[in-house]
Amino acid sequence: MKKLVFIFVFVVMLMVVNPVSAGTHKQMKLSNNSSCDVVLKDVKTDPVIFRNKTIKISSTLSNLGKSSCKEFYMDYFLKSADTGQNVYIGSIHIGGLGSLESRVVNSSFNLPKTLKNAEYYVRIVLDSTNVLNETNKTNNVVYSQKKLSLVTGRPVYITSDHIKNNTADNSKVDAIMKGLQKKGLYAVNYGLGPNKHYSVLKNIKVPDNALIVNIYGGACAGTIWEMAQPYYKKALGSRKVFSIWINTNVNIKTVKFLKRASDDNDTPQYGKKGGFPQFQDTNHNGKFEPNLGEKDGLSNPGKLLDNNGYKYLYQQDGNVEKIVEAIYNQANN
Repeated sequence: MKKLVFIFVFVVMLMVVNPVSAGTHKQMKLSNNSSCDVVLKDVKTDPVIFRNKTIKISSTLSNLGKSSCKEFYMDYFLKSADTGQNVYIGSIHIGGLGSLESRVVNSSFNLPKTLKNAEYYVRIVLDSTNVLNETNKTNNVVYSQKKLSLVTGRPVYITSDHIKNNTADNSKVDAIMKGLQKKGLYAVNYGLGPNKHYSVLKNIKVPDNALIVNIYGGACAGTIWEMAQPYYKKALGSRKVFSIWINTNVNIKTVKFLKRASDDNDTPQYGKKGGFPQFQDTNHNGKFEPNLGEKDGLSNPGKLLDNNGYKYLYQQDGNVEKIVEAIYNQANN
């Protein structure tokens, strides 16, 4: 009786061996006499992965052989695009695959804390313990076609208004972008244009956790008023916006009244739906008192931004180092 119990316990222990939980693993050999050919394609993951977070990888696994494959393992690595070094991140068990069968394989792994901020490819080794009797072993190592960036903080997408000229404006944005990348952030020059601050929000490829940085060369009341509107907030979603004003004498935080910009033909006229609000109403009767000031614009635009939860920076001289530091703090806040 004691002998039978011992054998039962031993068999169970073999069944629960899990190489995924091992850092550097040595997997058990599995008997398999079938002739098959496993291949992998369409290896995909998010373009931006945050340090110490989970990476999700999808791929399509197929058996091109005439025989079924029994169980085997797939090992996952991140290969440095710079040094070529492979870092093991995990392994999954495949319980078998029929002849000419295909299936989508979704997997996720916690990234090692030792990984550095850099660009990587996903590397996958099929049948990592070499237990399958395959007709072709040369196709068992597969890479993702696109690189992923391992970063700290939110990914940053930078837009700019037309301030000086295309060359100077792009150079400014590129300098900011490179400064952020040196600090370990994922940063993109999203482009120039008067409507880029909104079109970037409508781009579904921009991640939900992105930090949108909009650089302006002039203070536009219509742009600030737009940021308080429901349609803008809906497009923004869970993303974060950081506005920066340079090359202007108007300090958004301290200016009392900001008039409609001379080229603003989009904001509805005062009194119409979507137009500038009735800020000048000291007796609170709901009527604008024209003797108190202009009505076609915004009173205390900085307060409006504050009340709607937006962060912003007034950096008149456009100092790149100060702008980079401010964006970095917002991306990691």
